Amino acid sequence: MHTFVVVFCVAGLLPLSACVGDGGAEPDPTTSGQPAGQTLVIRTSIDIAPTAGAEPIATGDVLDGSTLGSSPFCTGGTIRDSHASRHADVKDLGLVERNITCSDGTVRMVFTPVPPHGGDWTVVSGTGAYAGLHGTGTFDITYDADPHAPAHEIYTGSVTP
Repeated sequence: MHTFVVVFCVAGLLPLSACVGDGGAEPDPTTSGQPAGQTLVIRTSIDIAPTAGAEPIATGDVLDGSTLGSSPFCTGGTIRDSHASRHADVKDLGLVERNITCSDGTVRMVFTPVPPHGGDWTVVSGTGAYAGLHGTGTFDITYDADPHAPAHEIYTGSVTP
């Protein structure tokens, strides 16, 4: 199994590399008519399934340093990745569906890894404190030469409630 430090992870498709996000630009409420977005950064430790096609693809934990705006995000939360093709409502949005369970709600996102260094993600829904959350961003991945060592990911982007 591979372990990842991530904001959002592309689990189980390929060995992952550490990632660096681009920070995502926040929308301008004066030009878009939408509320300004908040920067979302999620760091995780992820165990990738050792077998291709396994379900779940990966599981893990949200780590300290994850933020939503200027506040901590979901520290100690859990992650479960599955094949998006198993979920009719998101199968056309990406290859991996990620569910992040926090003490105050959940975040559901979809992403497609673009080997070898990252990809794009989309938040598709939330519950509790994250009800109505939506947004997008990018992630980057860096792998260690040791396949048993953690890979590192950082997902960053902009979300609005």
